[in-house]
Amino acid sequence: MVGPNTIVEGVRLLPGASILSLSPGIGSEESNTLALKRYWELPAGAAGSATEQDLHDVLANTVRMQLISDAPLGIFLSGGIDSSAVAALASDAAPGAVHTFTIGFEDKGLDESRYAAAVAAAIRSRHTNVVLREEDFLAQLPDSMTAIDQPTFDAINTYFVSRAARNAGMTVALAGTGGDELFGGYRSFVELPKMMRGTSWLPRRQLDVVMRGAAGLSGGIFWDILKRAPPQTRWGKLADVARAANDLLALYQVSYSLFTAETQERLASSAVRSVQSEQVLGLPAAVADNWRHKVRDESLLHAISMLELSSFIGERLLRDTDAASMAVALEVRVPLLDHVLCETVAGLDPALRFKPLLKKMALRRAGLSKLNPSLFDRPKSGFVLPIAGWIRRGLRAELDRIFTDTALIERVGLNAGTVQKLWSSYTSGRRGLHWSRVWSIYVLLAWCRAHDISLAV
Repeated sequence: MVGPNTIVEGVRLLPGASILSLSPGIGSEESNTLALKRYWELPAGAAGSATEQDLHDVLANTVRMQLISDAPLGIFLSGGIDSSAVAALASDAAPGAVHTFTIGFEDKGLDESRYAAAVAAAIRSRHTNVVLREEDFLAQLPDSMTAIDQPTFDAINTYFVSRAARNAGMTVALAGTGGDELFGGYRSFVELPKMMRGTSWLPRRQLDVVMRGAAGLSGGIFWDILKRAPPQTRWGKLADVARAANDLLALYQVSYSLFTAETQERLASSAVRSVQSEQVLGLPAAVADNWRHKVRDESLLHAISMLELSSFIGERLLRDTDAASMAVALEVRVPLLDHVLCETVAGLDPALRFKPLLKKMALRRAGLSKLNPSLFDRPKSGFVLPIAGWIRRGLRAELDRIFTDTALIERVGLNAGTVQKLWSSYTSGRRGLHWSRVWSIYVLLAWCRAHDISLAV
């Protein structure tokens, strides 16, 4: 859920880079006053005001500063570019004193521990690999639901990684979070420009009514006649993409949404739909206005970076990392998101910063110049727990139980029939239903059950 509101009524989030001051009232009858001050904002693009040497110097200094600790410190190392750059610069700053840490899996298709081990050998770090087994995940899953502040499946990943790191003796860890968002490592930096070009000629206002009707008709055939969920991935979002024509924020929201707009309406109870109608593109109206204002006059790639930093980083990864890591008494630091580094990156020439897209060459040149490039010449995968396989094995019975609990589903504001059709469609192997769709609903239901949360009426 996007701040400043939270899923719990009456609880609000303090915005990032803000200070909240409380002043007592004068006299017994005057109320206390609150004053909110924002002390930093994401920097606007300032192409040409920084060089790659500036980037290297600031990055190296940032990593050096964040190595200072009076407690055992390690580095999360996946073997990818971002975490490897942090680990390599840390090794330069403290030769022989770096402890790297990675999580491996029994599922060899998702186990990247061999890449992390190769990087660790290259930088000569003391390396620990911990295998997270399926049975361990199942046993610790209830604890993860009580540890996170709000339901989000990203925090579940962080919780298990943090717990394993803490059990290995770490109390402070550096992570590579932020490299994709700053240097164009996500598919969004390729696909959103294509969407902008491909929809620039479409008459958005006229299309809205037409595409809404078409989506409703198609959805009705799937949900009501065929009794199964329609695709929720790229080809299932074509109507939503058309309705978002030539609007960067709208296209960004569509690309990241787990469900199509039509499915979201079917999933929600009438009370939830009423709240949704007050939002703009699934965001609080004030947040949507703020993000539009931020990116209005920016170059396209820097605008996408600002949206990734505002949304995916600010509203998900940082918040989830903080809650999940602190639940196991682990402090996680993110040097690639240092404010001085962000300002330096915003000053790079876009061609140096982003090109070629998805390769993050500027970060590689700044942090990995001493390592063999072949260590990183492989397709990007990202750190993902093998939940898809676990859902079909050890987790299957638990998800069956929660998705047939009609009272719980309706208590949290979802439509039980829609939820159950999604689950049955997924288990029958329907194309266009990624595991994240059913997992996100499971986390919401399990979290609400663990904390006895119900929809406010």
